Amino acid sequence: MRPAVSDPAPAPRRRPVRPALPAVPTARVALVSLLLVAAATTACSKKDRRDATAPPVSATASTAPLTATTNPLKSAVPTVPGTPAVGSTAKTTIVTCDPVPAAGTQPAPPGLPSLPPGAVVRWTESTTQNGSRIYTAALKESLENLQQRAVKNWPAEGWRELFGEAEPGREIEGVFAKDITRVGMRARTGLYCDPAWLEVRMAVTG
Repeated sequence: MRPAVSDPAPAPRRRPVRPALPAVPTARVALVSLLLVAAATTACSKKDRRDATAPPVSATASTAPLTATTNPLKSAVPTVPGTPAVGSTAKTTIVTCDPVPAAGTQPAPPGLPSLPPGAVVRWTESTTQNGSRIYTAALKESLENLQQRAVKNWPAEGWRELFGEAEPGREIEGVFAKDITRVGMRARTGLYCDPAWLEVRMAVTG
């Protein structure tokens, strides 16, 4: 008999070998990195130069202070003759007093306490308020003389003082009664531009 012959073992399969990628030289990689860094540095330096040469924001025309040369509205505002222009240094006088009323605007009311003899009186207004008749007059007399007249002469005329108050040089007030009639009187300075004149008001009830 022939000895048994075993089948030959299959040969191992070999995997195909991929060609290796060409190696990039180290010097080339370093050169590319250097070029990128140089480009970034150049861009930053250009931006810095632009920022350094740009004018500051406060110096631009849009945010400059509104002066006579940059504000067209200021020069376009018309001025009234006899008054200073807006923005000028001229002083403006504000009138806070009234002119003395003209004579004969109202008739003299009857039945009131007498005023100092020789004083110039101009009755200017007659109104009714809360049941009282109110008479207003401009009186050319000093406050002190009117006060003395009320204290010394009005009682002799039958007027009895119920109330009295005075601010020297500024104002006097009082309430006087005669029979069923009451008169509330107030006189004050400083209303008229001529300091020699007083404003006198008398409220009559009854």
